[in-house]
Amino acid sequence: MRGTVGDLVDAVTAGLQDYRTHAFNIRNQYQHQRNLRQNLATHPDECAIHIDFSENYNCGFGSEVMAVHFGASHQQATLHTGILYVGEEAIPFTSVSDCRRHDPAAIWSYLSPVLDYVSQNYPDVSKVHIFSDGPTTQYRNKTNFYLFSRELYIRGFDGGSWNFSEAGHGKGAADGVGASLKRTGDRLQSQGKDVPNAKALYTALQNSGTSVKLFFISDTDLQEQTAHLNLPGNLIPIPGTMRIHQLILTSQGHIQYRDVSCKDHPGDACGCEGLKAFIFPGFEAAPPGVPIHPPRVPIPPPGVPIPPPRVPIPAPGVPIPAPGVPIPAPGTPNLPVEPSVPLSPARDQVSLLQLCYISRAVK
Repeated sequence: MRGTVGDLVDAVTAGLQDYRTHAFNIRNQYQHQRNLRQNLATHPDECAIHIDFSENYNCGFGSEVMAVHFGASHQQATLHTGILYVGEEAIPFTSVSDCRRHDPAAIWSYLSPVLDYVSQNYPDVSKVHIFSDGPTTQYRNKTNFYLFSRELYIRGFDGGSWNFSEAGHGKGAADGVGASLKRTGDRLQSQGKDVPNAKALYTALQNSGTSVKLFFISDTDLQEQTAHLNLPGNLIPIPGTMRIHQLILTSQGHIQYRDVSCKDHPGDACGCEGLKAFIFPGFEAAPPGVPIHPPRVPIPPPGVPIPPPRVPIPAPGVPIPAPGVPIPAPGTPNLPVEPSVPLSPARDQVSLLQLCYISRAVK
């Protein structure tokens, strides 16, 4: 690539804003997590859970023939690791499963015994704060947001928050839990212990004297639990999902969110950092005083007529501008209009003229 010094300066300047935002998010999210954990000592009704998926563990045998080693015969075990913080206690835990799903429904099955453990051993805890990284296939997506807004209340908790680390900076104590367990499993295999599957790994780790709290979720149990979640088929994503770093619950089905966590009021639904609200279908209106982000209106299926635009269509004989050309309104100067996007077959009912008018009306 060739260019002038000025081109280089422009490219660096353009990237500095993204870097500044990225660096700020890194520091802010770490600071928020530290502040919240320190506050737990004076808030006995709250707990924090730091979770992450460890890389699947490859089961094996203490002694095996060559055909097993090279024949792709080894099973894998899912390790959903984490640390539970209550007061000044830190309790490492791991959910072991022979199911290799990492989707939101499976995540809540892995969290289920952990939340039950909190309810049984710490009955005063009414608010749960969760920390995790933000992969879109696992934690940061509309399905997990919906389950988060519902499952805590179903289990008797009064609220909570979910905080995401900045992209590329999600390593933490939960990763150390997974590394310790996998090292223990490898040591047992090297000593002649057979660990052919996830159940055997769970039993071997239990008998090894580890301080990690272990839970086992079989594939059958997971499928039964996820089948009873009754996920609606019309879930709507929250606008700006990829920018969200904190979700806060105030009531069932109500999510308040912002681009970064508030480190000055950890876990609280204060008005800092541009707090917004989102309502999942089927729930009541959001609390007063919080700006509501309206759900996106889905595109009508084929055969359903689309409402006409709210601005008048030019009379017959008036030429229609080409795509990307501003559409002047009578008596007003030309206004810039976003270039039209090529239509897909699923949206062929929307005319180019309607899109141009809708774009101008929104502006």
